[in-house]
Amino acid sequence: MTGKTTIQEVLLFPQMKPENVQKKDSAERYTEIGVPTEWVEPLQKLGYDMVDKLKGLNPNKLHQDLCGYNKKNKLGLANPTKEMVEQWCLDPWD
Repeated sequence: MTGKTTIQEVLLFPQMKPENVQKKDSAERYTEIGVPTEWVEPLQKLGYDMVDKLKGLNPNKLHQDLCGYNKKNKLGLANPTKEMVEQWCLDPWD
């Protein structure tokens, strides 16, 4: 019917592709802007993989996201102050 001799020629298998690995900044990059090392992993899990993504964010929203993530996942970390988070969102080249 299809003109193929084996079933492997008929079936369409998804092509095996390596997963796209997202680039993440190292913990040192975060500590350079004042982020405590214990907050690096939660920031990255919230989608802020690169320090540049923090620049220009609304610090109040980021603070609420971090505090909510800490509480939801029962991390037991001391929540950062709003002033600390504001410093993380500042662009050092301004």
